[in-house]
Amino acid sequence: MPVRRIASLILLSCLTCLVLGCARSSATKGWLPVASQARQEAFGGWIEVKYGAGEEEKEVKGELIAVEEDSLFTLSEIGLVSIAAGDISRATLRAYDSKHGTLATWTLLGTLSTASHGLILIISAPVWILWGSVTTGAASRAPEVKYRQEAWEELRKFARFPLGMPGGLDRGHMKAKGFW
Repeated sequence: MPVRRIASLILLSCLTCLVLGCARSSATKGWLPVASQARQEAFGGWIEVKYGAGEEEKEVKGELIAVEEDSLFTLSEIGLVSIAAGDISRATLRAYDSKHGTLATWTLLGTLSTASHGLILIISAPVWILWGSVTTGAASRAPEVKYRQEAWEELRKFARFPLGMPGGLDRGHMKAKGFW
């Protein structure tokens, strides 16, 4: 098999691994802060919640506002939504933007650079693909917190109001971050 064809197959494999290995967020581009700014952010993390059962299952996506003992509050495009803890089937919170696309770019460039290695690219290209894909996939999932019944309190620290909904708050006039 010619070296050029091998290089093309390796590149295609690299792109496939990168695309399949990364976590995706439904947050609007620019909505999530980068990791270094996440602690100073006044807004909550981005959460995607599935709740209900069977044909009645619903999904809400938006900013995590507060976590109470029995429910969580999300500010979505339709407004403030309260979801009972017992109704939640799945929830994923993204605390910050990991910028994993930068790692994917370096992996792609590193893999392309193996074309200058001659036949040794048979070894060096898969190494770039493997480690680059693993690293990119891990970085894309680093800011995620998955909902687990026993770790309900873990979500609190990523809410706009980590101590719960403040008393006297006018829930009808809450404002979103400004990207909707």
